[in-house]
Amino acid sequence: MPASNDFEFARLVYQLLVTERTVELDVVANAIGMKYATLHARLNRRVHFRPAEIRALLGIVQDQRLISYFLQNTRFTFAERPPVDPAPANALEWSHEALFRIVEALQKLTSALEDNVIDHRERLQLLSQIEQAEVAVASLKATVDCGGRHGSTTDRRGQTSA
Repeated sequence: MPASNDFEFARLVYQLLVTERTVELDVVANAIGMKYATLHARLNRRVHFRPAEIRALLGIVQDQRLISYFLQNTRFTFAERPPVDPAPANALEWSHEALFRIVEALQKLTSALEDNVIDHRERLQLLSQIEQAEVAVASLKATVDCGGRHGSTTDRRGQTSA
């Protein structure tokens, strides 16, 4: 029998699809290319998800918690891909989002420290808000790095490549 943490990803997918109903199960099964019964076996932790199924799942269930699951305990953070044609307004929009998320996290920290103790619930909420701020800042950076040309990168010398 696999270790209990072997199925953490399946628990998260179950949470998103069954508990929160983010996407209908039959839609997900069709998009992944499997029968409903096969998806049910994955969700109920009888069988592991395969890498190709996970990739297809990420395409249909676009929830940052799925990506964050794989980035836990790494030095990487999640960032939303910039729009196909990022305009200066998008960078401004992302900068406002980043600032809003950072202020939210700071307000939560200030509130939590009023009694000089951060309890377990406050810690989880604070970490969630910090993660949202990180995503917003990383997405702003990706939008600025894109420089209005989707699929291109700019090196340190300012030269753009496709």
